[in-house]
Amino acid sequence: MLRFGFDKLGIERIEADIDPRYAKSIRLVERVGFQRGGLLRARWRAGGEVQDNALYGLLRPGFRA
Repeated sequence: MLRFGFDKLGIERIEADIDPRYAKSIRLVERVGFQRGGLLRARWRAGGEVQDNALYGLLRPGFRA
């Protein structure tokens, strides 16, 4: 999907919003080159609790298939 986005659609940046408690998801996006852009504190309310959100981004030049 990343290759399709960059190569076929010409996208310059792809973002991933991740619950910072999900370490496996973070490892996955970091493995393909995403870099953490920041932590958005108290961004969502879900399941009766306020939750943070980690924002990751991948630029076309940083993509490694």
